[in-house]
Amino acid sequence: MPAMPRLARIAAVLALMLAVSAPAAAKSVEIEWMADRHLSELLKKPAYRQVWRSQILSEIPAEDQVWIEDALSSSGPHGEIRINGQRYLASTLRHPRDDNKLYILINEQRAVAAHAQFHEADRMPAHNESGKRTEAFTLRYYGRPDQAEKEALRELMFQEWKAEAEKNARQNRAP
Repeated sequence: MPAMPRLARIAAVLALMLAVSAPAAAKSVEIEWMADRHLSELLKKPAYRQVWRSQILSEIPAEDQVWIEDALSSSGPHGEIRINGQRYLASTLRHPRDDNKLYILINEQRAVAAHAQFHEADRMPAHNESGKRTEAFTLRYYGRPDQAEKEALRELMFQEWKAEAEKNARQNRAP
């Protein structure tokens, strides 16, 4: 049997490499696309919708389900977060009438969330021990996050609060 010409062997190797790498590249492009989507768009995909309903909505109190269920009040995607080798897409939902927020990490198999529920002024303690005004909130977790997921959710909260504080400081300095 005659030996394959060198150019044909190179073409065959390249074709094989392309066949092997194409599915991985397609998955990477899909993750990048999803990381830029609002949660409401992501929940149109059946796998994400199922995880959302079974792991988050099933634990949310009835009074909060209205603004959380369809994720329409999303304040935007926060991109991709990796926890213990797993990819999660991060997002935040904001209550339409107050500052209550739900911080979410979701992938096709798992969804976890932290609900920062701020207390109304008449239910807040007026002062803390040092006499300074305080803001009180309750933090509830949904989806039974493990310790690493809780840390990632708290970091997501901190980063968003920090960005909001910086934005408010810039607005207060503007003439």
